[in-house]
Amino acid sequence: MNTAKAPCIVTVGTYPPYEDGISTFTHDLVEALRTQFEPGISFKVAAIDITGIERSSYPSEVEWVIRRNERADYRKTATALNARADVKCVILQHEYGIFGGVLGDWTGDFVLDFLEHVKKPVVIVCHTVLANPPAEVREVTERIIARVERIVVMSQHSCETLQKIYQVAPEKIRVIPHGVHPILFEYPEQAKKREGLGDAFIMATFGFLSPDKGIEYVIEALPAVVKEYPNAQYWLIGRTHPLIQAKSGEKYRTELEALVKKLKLENHVKFFSRYQSIQEILKFLSMTDAYVATSLNPEQTVSGTFSYALGSGRCIISTAFAQAKESIVRKNMGVLVDFRKPQDFSEAMIYLIENPRARRRMQMRAYKNTRSMLWTNCAVSFLGLCADVDGSRVISHALLPPLNLSHFKRMNDEFGMIQFSKGTVPDPSSGYTIDDTARALLCVAELGVAADPAMLQIAETSLRFIDFCQEESGLFHNDVSADRAKIILPNTSGVPEDANARTLWALNIVRSDPSLPSSLRGEATRIVDQFEASGYTFKFPRAKAFYLLGLTALARQSERPPELLWRHIIREADALVALFHEHSTDSWQWFETSMTYANGLLPAALLESFGVVNRPEYREIGLRTLRFLLDATFRGEVYVPIGQRGWYKRNKRRSEFDQQPEDPIAVMQALAAAYRLTGENYYVERAFRVFTWFLGNNLLGDPLYDHATGGCHDGLTKFGPNPNQGAESMMSYILARTIMQNIFEKKHSDEASRASDDSKNKLQKNN
Repeated sequence: MNTAKAPCIVTVGTYPPYEDGISTFTHDLVEALRTQFEPGISFKVAAIDITGIERSSYPSEVEWVIRRNERADYRKTATALNARADVKCVILQHEYGIFGGVLGDWTGDFVLDFLEHVKKPVVIVCHTVLANPPAEVREVTERIIARVERIVVMSQHSCETLQKIYQVAPEKIRVIPHGVHPILFEYPEQAKKREGLGDAFIMATFGFLSPDKGIEYVIEALPAVVKEYPNAQYWLIGRTHPLIQAKSGEKYRTELEALVKKLKLENHVKFFSRYQSIQEILKFLSMTDAYVATSLNPEQTVSGTFSYALGSGRCIISTAFAQAKESIVRKNMGVLVDFRKPQDFSEAMIYLIENPRARRRMQMRAYKNTRSMLWTNCAVSFLGLCADVDGSRVISHALLPPLNLSHFKRMNDEFGMIQFSKGTVPDPSSGYTIDDTARALLCVAELGVAADPAMLQIAETSLRFIDFCQEESGLFHNDVSADRAKIILPNTSGVPEDANARTLWALNIVRSDPSLPSSLRGEATRIVDQFEASGYTFKFPRAKAFYLLGLTALARQSERPPELLWRHIIREADALVALFHEHSTDSWQWFETSMTYANGLLPAALLESFGVVNRPEYREIGLRTLRFLLDATFRGEVYVPIGQRGWYKRNKRRSEFDQQPEDPIAVMQALAAAYRLTGENYYVERAFRVFTWFLGNNLLGDPLYDHATGGCHDGLTKFGPNPNQGAESMMSYILARTIMQNIFEKKHSDEASRASDDSKNKLQKNN
C-alpha cells in the first residue's frame, strides 16, 4: 500500500535526539500510534529544534523542523501542512519553555504564529496548566485555547483548572493520563536477586536534574534512615536538564554531591549522571523498592517518571503535587510528604522499610491501577480525538487496517481450511476441522463473494468439507486428519457440540444472505435440514449460543419467522435464561460458575434473540451479563480476555494469560448487538477498544495481527505472542474487523440520519 496516500496525523513537539520530557512523551505516543495504526494512517512529526540539531540526525518520521527562536519557521510549517491534502489533524505538545517568544523567556508565544495560520484541526496536549500565571502567560494561554478544537490534559486537577480559571467548556477537554510502558509485574526483590544486589533497600529518583526538584531534602533525610537501616540506598538517575545545563552547567549536581559528602552518605547515594533510555529506566525501576518524587511545585500536574514508576508497580514517596495527590491519596499507592521537610521523607522511608506487606500491597495497586495508562491505550484515545475533529471523516474510515486476505487464502487448500501453521507457514500435517471450516464460511459470508474472486471458491470448498464431515445421523464430525480420513481425538467423546453448533451458525448465515449465490444457499439448506432431522438438542451453553446466532440471523430475513424457527429460538434462549437464574448471584451475574472461552457469545445470543421475539427478559439479562463481562475483562480502558490458564471461577482470582483471539471476537458480537438495540455510543467505544487488542492495545503492548501476512498470532502469553499464525486466530481477526467495520458504518449512518432530521426540523421551524 502507498502510505503517502493514507490520511496523515502530524505531531508537533520536541523529539529525539533532543532529550527532554516532552521529547520522550512525543516519541512514545507516535511509536504507539504507528505500531497499531500504520499503514492505514500515517504519522509524521514536526520537531521543535531547541539546540540546533542537524536535520539528518532526526528519524524518518520527522518531516518538518521548527527552530525554536525562528519565528518565521512556525508560519512556514503551518503553510506546509495546509498544502498537504493528506494531513487531517495536528497533535500539538504544549509546554511554555519549548517555544520561542517575545513576551518573555517562558511564554512561548511564537506557537501562536503556528496556530493562527494552520488550517488543520488541532488537538493540543497541555503538559502544564497554570492556575495563577503572569498576565502575559495567561494571554498566550487564552489565545491558544480559543484556537484549538480539543484540549488534552493528564490529570483531573488540570481539567478543573481549565474550567475554573480559563472558563473552558467541559466538552472541549479530555483527560488522557500520561502513558506507561507495558511490562509484566514482578516484586523488586526478584529483580535485585537477579542483579546480585542482595538485601539492599533501593529508593530512586529518575529524570532530568534541576533546582526545582528539591532532591537536597531527600539527601538530608537519609542520615536518620541509614542509621537504623544501613542497607538503605538512594539512587539519583538522570542528567541535568539541557536548558539548565546551558545556563548554569552542573552547578546543582555539584551542590548535591557536596551535600552527600558532607553527610558521609557516599556508600548510600549513587549518581547515574547520563540520559537513560526507556529500557534502562525500566530496568532501574524493576530493582526499585520505592520511587521518590521530589517536586517543589504544588501545581505540577504530571511527571513522566512518576507515571513510569507507577506503571512498573512501584510504590511512591512523594511531595504533595497535583498528580501525586490524585494517585496516592485516592488509590493508596504510596506516602505523601510535605514540601521541604526532610523529616517527613525520613519517616516515610522508614515506614516502607518496616512494613513490607503494606509496601507490597501498594506496589500491586500501582501496577493494577495503571493498566489504563498503557501507551497503546493512550494512542487509541488520541486517535479517537483526531477522528472526532476531522470533518472529512477520513481518519474514522481509516481506523481499521487495510483488509489483507493473503493468509486466509494460504490456509485454504482444495479440501478445506488447514488447522495450524508453523510460524506463518501453513502446516498441512495438522489436518482440518469443521470448526475452522465453519469460521471460513462465516468469513466469506461477512466479506461477501464480491470482496475477492477467491471467496466463492473458498465457500464452495467449505460446503463440500462440511458435507464430507456430516454423518448419516445428520450430526457432524469435527476432526479430519491430514490424509483426509475422519478421526476422533483420543481425549474427546460424544458429540462435539461446539463444532456442530458453530457449523449450523455458519450454514444459517449462508442461508439467510440473499447476496450469496442460490447454489450455496441451497446446499447450506440441505445440510441443515439433514441435521434438524436428527432431532438433536444442544446441552451446553456455548453450543446453544452458536446455534441461536444462526437461527436469529435466519429469522431476521423474514417479516414473520416460521413458527418452528420461532419455537427453536425461544427454547434455546429460555435455556440460557434458566442457566443465568440458576448460577447468578448479586456479585456474579453470569450463566455458569466460571467464565471460560468465547464468553461474549452468551449475552450476544440473548440480545439477538430479543431482536427477533421481543421478550424483555432476553434484553435485560443480555445487557446485564454483558456489563458484567466487560467489568471482568477491562482493566480500566484496556481489554484483557480471560486467560486459559485457570479461567475465572466465581469467588476466585481471574487468570490473565493465555489470552485467545476467539474471546475478543465473541465480546464484539455482543457489543454489536447491544449497539443495534440501544444506539448507545458506549458500545461502539468498547468494541473499538476490544478490537485494538489485536493491534497491540493489550497488557504487553504486542500486536497479534500481522499486517505483512494478514495472519494473527495464536494467542498472547505472558512472554509475548505465540509465534504461530493458525486458522482460528486469523479468522477471529477477520471477523472482528468486519464486525468493527459494520459498527462504524451503522454509527456513521445513524449520525447522518440524525443530522438530516435536525436539519429538516430546523428548516420547518424557520418556515
